[in-house]
Amino acid sequence: MSGLYYKFDNIVAPKVCKEIIDSAGDTFKSATVGADSKKEDERQDTKVRKANVHWSNNPKYFEIVQTLVGQSNNLPGQWNLEYSAFESLQIGQYPKGGHYNWHVDGLGLDDIQAPENKFLHGKTRKLSFVLWLNEDFEGGEFEFHSAHIKENIVKPSIGTVVVFPSWIMHRVKPVKKGTRYSMVTWAVGQIVR
Repeated sequence: MSGLYYKFDNIVAPKVCKEIIDSAGDTFKSATVGADSKKEDERQDTKVRKANVHWSNNPKYFEIVQTLVGQSNNLPGQWNLEYSAFESLQIGQYPKGGHYNWHVDGLGLDDIQAPENKFLHGKTRKLSFVLWLNEDFEGGEFEFHSAHIKENIVKPSIGTVVVFPSWIMHRVKPVKKGTRYSMVTWAVGQIVR
């Protein structure tokens, strides 16, 4: 594996992946960009991100995340970053044309403003987790910016997980056919100044 990311090929059973998709039902909402003070509908920008999301706090799925993030973070030569909690699980639905342009999930310097949530408040994103829930679509490749790594495209396959530092620039290329599903979350911890 690259020092940039760790990949677990087909580690989550297809049955569990389908269960995660089905758990969202028809409750998907249009995805937003950023977390500033604007209202949600003002943060929708389909030029930057065209997708739908459903939020989940299912403990069964957090067990998967916790195990795989812990394994990848603590491998010899990996990041060994401090983290203490995870944000809610975001189940993403990318229809034909769905995409998410170049972005980072966090820089490790910006703190989460959530005074009602003692686990997240004042913390920052450290590690990003992506689980592909299906593979019956075309396009929708996950790409790390070539400034970070030459072999930078990860072809989604069902049950495969990628974990990487949240400050690595990446994108989801446009879906050409079918609907792409994924589950993502972020490990958060103290800001190091």
